[in-house]
Amino acid sequence: MSAQSYSRRSSAGPFDVGVLIAAGFAVVFSLARYYSYDATGARKVRCGAICPLYNSAWHGYFGWFGVLLIVIGALAVATAAWAPTVRLPLPARTIALGCVGLGLVSTVAAFFLIPAGDYLGFPVPSDAPGVVAGHGLCYWLVLASAGAALAMVALGSKSAAR
Repeated sequence: MSAQSYSRRSSAGPFDVGVLIAAGFAVVFSLARYYSYDATGARKVRCGAICPLYNSAWHGYFGWFGVLLIVIGALAVATAAWAPTVRLPLPARTIALGCVGLGLVSTVAAFFLIPAGDYLGFPVPSDAPGVVAGHGLCYWLVLASAGAALAMVALGSKSAAR
């Protein structure tokens, strides 16, 4: 048998690979400084050198849920590109568009709903007086990855339809 009989032409485009890369970035960035907690006033004096504190996206519901949906959407794109014979209840690119879109919505919701922090097993209430809860750099990187993934899923779906 020749080598050509084993080769199979992939229907993966550059946008499909980009979606997988963006989902990988979202997972990696979700593991680091996603939520931030800083103290002001008297709490800052007690907090000392450990402030600000950071938690990952896996600490609050909307953070990890958004990343998980982005990964599911990327897996749907991979299925459409490299396993087009797999039967799904909906077209794979429709599933990908819905999951990545909902992942972006969940990530945006994480901007408004910041969970209580955690430091060495001790809770840090995000709404307590003297505590300033916000987002670290990795939140913004996950948000950018989610937006890029959504754009690439939409563009990849458009190019695959032709």
